[in-house]
Amino acid sequence: MHLAPVFTRKLALMPFDLANPVWIHDDDIDLDYHMRYLVLPKPGTMAQMEALCARLHSSLLDRSRPLWEFYVIEGLADGRLGYYSKVHHAAVDGQAAVALANSIFDADTRAAPREAAARGAQQPIPARRGRAARRGTRPTRRGRCSSSPR
Repeated sequence: MHLAPVFTRKLALMPFDLANPVWIHDDDIDLDYHMRYLVLPKPGTMAQMEALCARLHSSLLDRSRPLWEFYVIEGLADGRLGYYSKVHHAAVDGQAAVALANSIFDADTRAAPREAAARGAQQPIPARRGRAARRGTRPTRRGRCSSSPR
């Protein structure tokens, strides 16, 4: 959680709506709310997975909490798991999206040092190697609920 500030920021409304909301740090993150586990009904088709993701995507994020939700979805007929994430577009810019992806998809089993939290969202993120680094982005497939190619 300390590697990407989007996990711990939420919106604070200004009194009488005299200004736009501002981002504040939230010390009380309810992981049971933000990270959920779902099981598809049998037979667990890709159409069922897509319908579930469409339903999840259609609901609004709770603006009194940090603006993200993650779902692990089990029950596909071939035994695969699905992963669906929803993050409000106002919560991540390009740099925050890279920090978020790096913290979620890190394959290293060792825990990252807590000093990363002190670095803050405005500090540069360590450079990546390869073509994705030259583009400034990480290659991803958007809008997918599972890791399978079509």
